[in-house]
Amino acid sequence: MLSVNVEQRVNVKLGKFATEAYALLKKVYGDECLSCTQVFDWFKRFKEGREEIGDDQSPGRPSTSKPDANIEKVGEIVRQNRRLSIRAVAELINIDNFN
Repeated sequence: MLSVNVEQRVNVKLGKFATEAYALLKKVYGDECLSCTQVFDWFKRFKEGREEIGDDQSPGRPSTSKPDANIEKVGEIVRQNRRLSIRAVAELINIDNFN
């Protein structure tokens, strides 16, 4: 079963004009409709030759500082000295500080 957003993208792909597609989606889906900007963006992507209707893979960094061992180390350090800054704790454990 397709999610509502993916289902709407299929309908955008089948439309002749972006404004027409948006008006129809708004009529059918009401408050759950994609925003006008999203409809125009997807319409442009399909017009440029995109075939896939799914989301692109996110380029975000993998989470490397949350293994259980790091969580235990942080807990021990904080219990020993609650006045340490986040930066100091990160330096003691040798993990990145994401402030």
